[in-house]
Formats: sequence, structure tokens, C-alpha cells
Amino acid sequence: ALRVLKESGRRIPDDVAVQVHQYDAETGRTGGGTFNVATRSGTNTFSGSGFFQNRPQWGMANNYFSEKAGVEMADTYYNLGGGGIGGPIARNRTFFWAAMEGYGSLTTRNAQNRLPTAREKAGDFSQTFDSAGNLVVIYDPLTGNANGTGRVPFAFANCPGVTSTTDPRFAACNFIPAGRLSPAAQRLLAYLPAPTGSGNVNNYVSAPAFTSLFHKVDTKFTYVPNSRMNVNLRVSGLRDNMNSAGLYGDDNPLSLGTDLNAKILSYSLSTTATITPNFVIDAV
Repeated sequence: ALRVLKESGRRIPDDVAVQVHQYDAETGRTGGGTFNVATRSGTNTFSGSGFFQNRPQWGMANNYFSEKAGVEMADTYYNLGGGGIGGPIARNRTFFWAAMEGYGSLTTRNAQNRLPTAREKAGDFSQTFDSAGNLVVIYDPLTGNANGTGRVPFAFANCPGVTSTTDPRFAACNFIPAGRLSPAAQRLLAYLPAPTGSGNVNNYVSAPAFTSLFHKVDTKFTYVPNSRMNVNLRVSGLRDNMNSAGLYGDDNPLSLGTDLNAKILSYSLSTTATITPNFVIDAV
């Protein structure tokens, strides 16, 4: 899922208040807890700060399942950085604060699948066994009843004289005749890669790339016309992209990769006026 659309950067909050019950009137009709974030304002003095975090690949370990399957660790990176700066535009009257945060990461997902072997793609299931070691019997869908009962294994027609699945000759006859293979299915099967391992359970392991890019900018402008009033304008922008490569490579139409994008622009205008020491107006 994409990140919270109104997520604040690390250098824009000035105060965070959490309420879980007994809400003020301004947060009426709210279920669950509420987070009230007061954004930072500039002052008559210029100030700022920044940060950066990096996770070097030499300090990362390969995925456990990829390592076990002999799949080498793919290129990865993680960079997180940002900062904020603020100060006066017009001393004692107008101020600004701007903050930016962003990160990019390239990691991998682990995928284990069961893909058909070259024999199975050709209709030969003489060496196809389930996890318990039992031969997987292939039945002729044109036999038996509509509900699936009474169907006859292909082996009985392929090898006259074989009438039981316990017959020693049964496995060699457990195949779909070439004339019964669907041309459409054959074309689809051609796109599936070969298994990366042996056996019939989880015989394909891949580590498709997962890329995440996130950038957010927050700005706030404060205007103080007099000691009893201030006006605040906040403008925020967010761009978020998450791309997951397909299981069988980017050029494979069966890969099922995903690409999620979000572009958000939000803004607010507020003013606080002190009419009397006991009467204050907030407008948003």
C-alpha cells in the first residue's frame, strides 16, 4: 500500500499531540486516535539542519531462501536524506520554513514457485510426483461425468493392457498425447522459464527487484501584521513510486510486475486573531 498521504517529513513538525479519547470539539466525529501536528515556523534568525542515512551493500546479507537456492545477491541500495531551513523574509513580519525529505531503495523479494519441467510442457508426466512421492495421475477430461467422477487416466488409452495405476508400466504411459495438447496452452507455456532447481516442489526460485522512491517537500509561510494576529500558509507536495519487477523478468508478459505511483499536492491557510485576552479566533 502507498504511504499515508499526509505524512509529515522529519524537519517540518514543531509539536505533535496524540489524543485517544475526550476529543476537543474541533476533532468531533472522529473514531480511534487522532494526531495533531503543528508545523514549524521561521523566525528572525536563519537556522536549519539536515540528515543522511545509507546502508552499504557490503554490510547486507543475501536473502536466506535465495542463498539456500544458490541465487546470488542482487545489487541493492538504501539512501535516506533530508533537511530543513527557515528564517525571515521581512524581519518581524514575514517568515518561512522549508523542509525536504526523500529516500530511494532497491531491494529484492523472494519468490518460490512450482513451474513445469520440459517433460511436462511436452505432456509427459511420467516423472511428476507430489510432495509425498506419489505419481501425479493425469486423467482424460473427455471421459467420465460432468462433475469429474469416473474419468479415465490417459495411460489406459496410451498403453493398451494397462488397466491399473499400480501397474509397473503405468508411469511410462502417464502422458498426454501430442494431438491432445492445446496450441494456445503451448504458446503460453513457452513464456515460462525453466525451473532453477530439481524436483517437483518449489523448483523455481527468483529474487525480483523492488524499487521504492519517495520525495516530500513541505513549506510554510507566516505573516504577522501585528502582535494580535498571524496568518499561515502551508504548501506540501509528495511523490511516491514503488515498482516491483516481475517474477520471470521484465520482458516476460507473464511476469506480473506492479508499478504504483502517487503525486499529492496539499495546502492550507489559517489565521489566529486575538480579539481580547479571553476571546481568540482560529480560522482554517
